[in-house]
Amino acid sequence: ERNNCIHYKHSTGYENWSEYDERNNCIHYKHSNGYEWWREYDLNDNCIYSKHSNGTEVWREYDELNNCIHRKHST
Repeated sequence: ERNNCIHYKHSTGYENWSEYDERNNCIHYKHSNGYEWWREYDLNDNCIYSKHSNGTEVWREYDELNNCIHRKHST
């Protein structure tokens, strides 16, 4: 899908799936072992929020040069 890998299956049997937004940012990833995450991006394609299937959440802030200046982790 738009040159992005949306499904991968390894010869050992594990698989993963990915979903992308209209700007080609990966917004959802799921692995056959149960691991999964979701991400949100700002208008500069910086990841500003992520949530993992283990309950962990991460928030990020960026300056005008797109440098990460603050990161808050739920744990």
